[in-house]
Amino acid sequence: GNITLPISESIVVSDSINDPVTPKVAGYEDMGEYIEGLEDWSSSYSQYNTTIQIKNSKITAISRIWTP
Repeated sequence: GNITLPISESIVVSDSINDPVTPKVAGYEDMGEYIEGLEDWSSSYSQYNTTIQIKNSKITAISRIWTP
């Protein structure tokens, strides 16, 4: 099933899909710019390369890694 959770104001997004050594990092204030800059996000985020951390029913971290 699906669930909708709010994003914590202390969220950290780490994205190393294009550069495994130096990931892009975005916080709550940078989320809009980060999301607008994503290309092919719907096919490149998957259960194989993305981890989401939840604390107190809020999303606190999203991490996407490069996978061969």
